[in-house]
Amino acid sequence: MTNNFNNLNVRGEEYAGNDQIQVGDGTSLHITHLGKASLSAHSKSFILDQILVVSQITKNLISIKKFTEDNSIYFEFHASCFLIKYYSGNTLHKGVVKDGLYCFSQPLQHLYPKALVGVCVSVSDWHCRLGHASCNTINHVIRSNNLSFLSNKRHKICPEREMAKSHNLPFSAYVPYVTKPLELIYSDVWGPSSVISSYGSRYYICFLDAVTKYIWLFPLKQKSNVENIFLHFQTYVERHFNTKIKVIQTDWGGEYRRLNTYFSKYGI
Repeated sequence: MTNNFNNLNVRGEEYAGNDQIQVGDGTSLHITHLGKASLSAHSKSFILDQILVVSQITKNLISIKKFTEDNSIYFEFHASCFLIKYYSGNTLHKGVVKDGLYCFSQPLQHLYPKALVGVCVSVSDWHCRLGHASCNTINHVIRSNNLSFLSNKRHKICPEREMAKSHNLPFSAYVPYVTKPLELIYSDVWGPSSVISSYGSRYYICFLDAVTKYIWLFPLKQKSNVENIFLHFQTYVERHFNTKIKVIQTDWGGEYRRLNTYFSKYGI
């Protein structure tokens, strides 16, 4: 326990529970805050994981049980001193006896704060720190974590956020001049998939008719199968619609370039 809230090294939070500290005369004292700190001894720092702040107590007291659990160490008490040791036997600190009490030596009597200055930043700064989040998200984070900030009703527009959330102008409407099935076919290949199908396929090719909007989809084990699949597709649809494929539009990937000679031969 400690009676000095200003000595908390890491962070202090108000305590809203009903637990109290009972001292030797039976008096129950109210806990005002919870906090964390560390004690440094030469090259070793000891953790104080749960500090209870009680304003009526005038001495800083440490629970031996909690201290040993938090730091995985043990105490060895003697008539004139005490030792803090690792379980391997190495001594980490030697304390003294003063006025009948075991006390930490001088380097450990003061808990020097690790953060000396607290700075209130603007909401705009928190906006940048939180990855250009929305105003609602920033307000939620600030309030739920009791963060310090400077109130400013006239927030500046963040250019990075505006650019990230902006959208391109829509493409101009394009209606292909086709009136019958197979006059224009769109085609593309998707893959590879991270999951192989039960038949060993990792890709698929689709054909979309511009007039009927009907889609044919064929699974592929390899992209090199596109040529055979197209010939199969062409035979099927031309017989079904009793007309020829006139135009096929693709992204001109390598799998379609193999068909270039075939397209030229049959006027596609």
